[in-house]
Amino acid sequence: MINDNELDNMLRDYNPETGDGRDIITDLERRMDAVDMVKKYQARQMGQLRLRAKIAFAAGMVMGCVLMIIANLLPSPTEIITVTTTSPLLNGLIENIHYILGSMCIMLMLYGGHGMMSAREHMNPKNS
Repeated sequence: MINDNELDNMLRDYNPETGDGRDIITDLERRMDAVDMVKKYQARQMGQLRLRAKIAFAAGMVMGCVLMIIANLLPSPTEIITVTTTSPLLNGLIENIHYILGSMCIMLMLYGGHGMMSAREHMNPKNS
């Protein structure tokens, strides 16, 4: 995205040829309208991306709450599986499934946060 300083530099360095009879002001206005159109399109696209991110966040929160309520209301099938299995490794995994799934959820959230931060850096590069 072009910023105002770059636009000022472009206009300062713009030296049109005046010998061919073209209307310079009309040409400059047409180019400025094109720049404005691109800026409006990018602003609209950023607004849509932000709206989509807000909707995805809200849907994730609602689904997480609903699934947590359902998970707390349903009986745990791990007790039945623990009684019927003879493998100590499988019993250990089943008994600690909450910790395993919780750590996987935390890792997925960290991965998603990292992806969002890297996408934000690509969309808004810092001027050096």
